[in-house]
Amino acid sequence: GEYDVWNDIFEGKIKSDIIIIGSSRAWVHFNPTIITDKTKHFAYNIGIDGHPFFLQKTRFDALKKYNKKPKLLIISLESNSLFKRPDLYNHQQFLPYLRSNEEDLKKDLLQFKGLNSYDFELPLIRFYGNFYILKELFLNYNNTSKIRTKGFKGEDKEWNKDLENAKKKFNSLNVKVDDITTQKFKKFVKDNIKEDINVVLVYSPEYIEGQNFISNRDSIVDIYKNISKDNSIPFIDFSKDSICYKKKYFYNATHLNKKGANLFTNKLIDTLKERKLLPLKN
Repeated sequence: GEYDVWNDIFEGKIKSDIIIIGSSRAWVHFNPTIITDKTKHFAYNIGIDGHPFFLQKTRFDALKKYNKKPKLLIISLESNSLFKRPDLYNHQQFLPYLRSNEEDLKKDLLQFKGLNSYDFELPLIRFYGNFYILKELFLNYNNTSKIRTKGFKGEDKEWNKDLENAKKKFNSLNVKVDDITTQKFKKFVKDNIKEDINVVLVYSPEYIEGQNFISNRDSIVDIYKNISKDNSIPFIDFSKDSICYKKKYFYNATHLNKKGANLFTNKLIDTLKERKLLPLKN
């Protein structure tokens, strides 16, 4: 489903006042169709699977380059948002968009293991062993419908054993916070505020046992609270919401299923309205 989103970005098809960014917890938690229907403001979810903030910013920068600037930016946060992974997870998603004139994209992607400068210059090199991508993109293979709708994909799944298996291996998990990523995130927030984009930080529901599994979770959330305070922007934390105590709304400790995502999205809209953040000003 990443191609659906990247294509919309680079083809300038995203004409939305409300943009959601984040990782997989963004694109399976925030339903932009419900947001659009209930607020009358077009919304789009550009959550990118498996990547913390660094490449979330890369995707948002590309969106601003080729599409209209949003009025409201919802940043989906989690315990590993400020982590810096060394590898370019799912690097195949970037291959169709590696053009020599995309200097910003090139600079960002080459900081990870997975691609090299030749991939930006020589298409046959980058697609070697990945010709199925060309089939999908250019031969309209399996084009009966998009995988994601406005970037969102609700998951019709029931609770699995991911957390149970993790607990068998570890007593708890300590998430490393990368200082450089943290500073980039703080600057990103300030820069968007300067561009007159309303920024809202949101920690969406997370199953309570999963929260307790992260040993330094409180200190990470404190970083988000401080950023909220320093910039006078909302930090809406759903960590103690009733959803977090009911497995029926999750398919693992960190991801809501479709039923949970729709319930959460409606709660988020109500909260944004209560805080006078919606409707947006023209």
